[in-house]
Amino acid sequence: MTLVRVSFVDVYVLRQAVSGLEILVLRRSAAGRSPGSWETVHGTVEAGETPVAAARRELREETGCEPIRLYNASRVE
Repeated sequence: MTLVRVSFVDVYVLRQAVSGLEILVLRRSAAGRSPGSWETVHGTVEAGETPVAAARRELREETGCEPIRLYNASRVE
């Protein structure tokens, strides 16, 4: 068995609305990397941190939100 180290997490924030399923995307500021681009919540897994803990932390840091539940998508392209 080969162990794979996860270095990055992507968090797709979903919510059910009257009009259907909504997905959160964030627009980057004019200053910095990729100005004006639309992205999901994402970031690096810090030393000693699990991917789940990193996902929760990144969501909190970037949006101030706490997830109700998390699901793992083993592959997203």
